[in-house]
Amino acid sequence: MIRNILSLNKEISLKFVKNVSRRNVKSFSSQKLQPVKLAFTIYENYTSKAAPFVIIHGLFGSKQNWTSLCKAYSQKIEPPRKIFAVDLRNHGDSPHSENHTYAHLAEDLRLFLEDNGLEKIFLMGHSMGGRCAMLFALTYPKLLEKLIVVDISPINVSPNFSEMSKIIDVMNRTEMPKNVVLSQARSIVEQQLAEVIPDKGVRAFILTNLMATEDKSYKWRANVPTLLKAFQEVGRFDVENTAQYTGETLFIGGEKSDYLPCDFNVVNMTLHKIFSKCGLNFLIVKCIPINVRFKTDLAQTENYKHIVDLAYASYQSTDTIFGKVKLRDVPSPLLILHGFLGSKSNFNTLCKRYHDRVKPKRLVYAVDLRNHGDSAHSKDNSYDDLVMDILKFLKTVGLEKTCVLGHDIGGRIGMLLALKNPELVEKLIISETSPITTSRSFKIFPDVLRILNNLVFPPNLPLPQARAHVVNCLSRIVKSKELMSLVLMNLIQKSDGGYSWRFNNKALLDFFDELSSFPEIHNLEYKGPVLFLGGGKSDYIQKTDFPKILKFFPNAQLKYIEGAGHWLHAEKPNEFLKITIDFLNRPSAG
Repeated sequence: MIRNILSLNKEISLKFVKNVSRRNVKSFSSQKLQPVKLAFTIYENYTSKAAPFVIIHGLFGSKQNWTSLCKAYSQKIEPPRKIFAVDLRNHGDSPHSENHTYAHLAEDLRLFLEDNGLEKIFLMGHSMGGRCAMLFALTYPKLLEKLIVVDISPINVSPNFSEMSKIIDVMNRTEMPKNVVLSQARSIVEQQLAEVIPDKGVRAFILTNLMATEDKSYKWRANVPTLLKAFQEVGRFDVENTAQYTGETLFIGGEKSDYLPCDFNVVNMTLHKIFSKCGLNFLIVKCIPINVRFKTDLAQTENYKHIVDLAYASYQSTDTIFGKVKLRDVPSPLLILHGFLGSKSNFNTLCKRYHDRVKPKRLVYAVDLRNHGDSAHSKDNSYDDLVMDILKFLKTVGLEKTCVLGHDIGGRIGMLLALKNPELVEKLIISETSPITTSRSFKIFPDVLRILNNLVFPPNLPLPQARAHVVNCLSRIVKSKELMSLVLMNLIQKSDGGYSWRFNNKALLDFFDELSSFPEIHNLEYKGPVLFLGGGKSDYIQKTDFPKILKFFPNAQLKYIEGAGHWLHAEKPNEFLKITIDFLNRPSAG
């Protein structure tokens, strides 16, 4: 994580100024928000002229949570920067207040910058602090150099967040011990917390808020009554429809967390509409190598009016995150393109296994094509549009060269990318599609889309019954369990209880005829290594196609996985992985 933020520099002169606490509240008129002066710790480098790095914690956290990381940032960041860890209002050593909205938190942060003479900052916020950071960026964009948001979304709330209200409630009801040492007090309080909080780690985190009072009793460091009252405000993040932060933004999510799920639905790519230069990444996950420069001339993408910024997830070894392996020594990433009605989430498990087993380790990216998954909807969906989106994606994340694995229409996009831009593609894996013929099975999709387009759901229908309704309506023409499962993964329940589809039904229908045949290509070939991989029970890649395939891809090979159908990566994942990993691990000729 540190390596992804800035480069390493170990020769830094540091001074640590501990626990700077400011509790005076500036007076404002009743019409304005009343900011409070925030407590903070500074890790100072006297030679630093770069914008300081400010870190804000999450709910029931404090600046103390970040002590070790702040020291690490101080030693590794380049250029050197001052590091500030801040206590938000109603937390840590900062003042308590009866108000606790994101607007108040953002205004507190503005006052913090003013009081400390900070003209521009590099800002990172975790959880509740992440939403405070987002609102600050939207409200005061000129005060921000870059933004990092850790494990929180501006779009939705984790289903587990509602459990936090129970935690706050039991904290509010806790009977505090008196006349005992801190270790005994922690044990007594933990017994009360255990009635509601089964996770020992969560209890330990909450207990960091326990502090002694002058009368030999104990209290919570956080302002529990106010946080209980403000719980709904903390769980909600409302911004103006027109609000946008155009600076560089990095979203980092935990692989096992659902606070920033990699397959969450964002209508019209809301995330990118609010934070137009954002990357979405997860740990194991990583992301964007910041020192890579994109040398290929893709200026044509800048003004191409139909381009869509694609949603994606990416995976990276911690060796590169923490500088054990230099980015220049990392081989070309693997880019995965899903098929018709698919999404990046279809390949989530495979991405992790590619990340673990490909030698040497590669970054792995899985994208959502336009009109699919979390990417924006558009009225256009030609192969030209789809390839231009990929070119823009490669430029955005700074990839000079990549290996491409494409399934179904994703495979055709990969072929066109390699044929038109061979310098960008190191190797190519084409799963279950051909540039020569189109399977008759593929032509079922228009009928499926028309049925789904005319589907009516009874009001207030629970999700399991809604899925059953879809199955009942499609069962006459859809016999494949894999296809039925693929369709059901796209069904989403809206806030009003109704239902919609992740994919853009109309656009996919309008462009289906174009997608069902490979574009005419003349005088182009890709000479790099290519693997065509088909299912033994599928007719998507016919053996009679291969001589013609070699005219486009003279260094191609064709293999089949026996017993597999069209969704061979799901039906025979172990065989699919072995064949594709062997291909990726094999040194390229020359």
